[in-house]
Amino acid sequence: MIGALDAAGFHDGENLVIDQFFMDTKKTWNTPEQIAERGRQARERPQTFRPDLVVTIDDNATRTAMLPLAGGDIPVVFSGMNGQPEDYNREKKFMESREKPGGNVTGVYEKLHFGDALDVMHAINGLHRVAVILDATPTGNALRRQIEAEASLADAPVTAVCRQVGEFEAFKRAILETNNDPEIGATYPVVGSLKTADGRTVTTDEIFSWLFTYAKKPEMTINYYFSQRGMFGGAAVDFHAMGEQAGKMTPPSSPVPRPATFPSPTSGNRHWYATWSGRGSSVSKSPWTS
Repeated sequence: MIGALDAAGFHDGENLVIDQFFMDTKKTWNTPEQIAERGRQARERPQTFRPDLVVTIDDNATRTAMLPLAGGDIPVVFSGMNGQPEDYNREKKFMESREKPGGNVTGVYEKLHFGDALDVMHAINGLHRVAVILDATPTGNALRRQIEAEASLADAPVTAVCRQVGEFEAFKRAILETNNDPEIGATYPVVGSLKTADGRTVTTDEIFSWLFTYAKKPEMTINYYFSQRGMFGGAAVDFHAMGEQAGKMTPPSSPVPRPATFPSPTSGNRHWYATWSGRGSSVSKSPWTS
């Protein structure tokens, strides 16, 4: 997003001042009470900083910071929203419709392109059944709904079976079970935050290290970053392009968003990638757009 502002002539430290607040609700502050408190702290920043624009990234920030600011005087741009905009709108109205939201809020809905990912994997290895493993967080719940909806858009005859896990030990069991299931041709791990049975938070690095050691089925990747880490392939969201798209939702004269439209799941122009690679080798990529 900052790159898009740079391209529009707004440079941090010159004619633009950027204040950042990292909620850190995936690794550190990840209980419901802690997430709510971090959202409250984030909402306090505009009271002293007095920004021309607030940007929220990911669903925890959407729920605890964007929604409370909806209807106010400060324009808000969201990015990385996995939950359905209509569901958030029922919690607190911030839009009239996706095409013309109105009000002071606009942004980018993060479509996963899961149907396209199924088509890619079917073409690569004849995939007909995939195990989707998600964490049991609000973001995991939103992603499951999105995955189940997008699976119907695939042209290939592939069935997606979703399973949510609350602890690292349950995630391990789910992966080991897919290893021994001849019907499962691939996994789709979507776990951003897991805890052990004794309450310790497990980092993404630790999850990946275990996964790449013990998983026997190829992993479909939810984003390009995960494919760079070693996941096999599929169709992946490009976070940089998504942020750039959000950054372009500003008029050329000032860093204030146009609360007019934001991309629907079928009309966004976000860049994404079909990627495939073996672990330890370079990742090749083909840029696609939607």
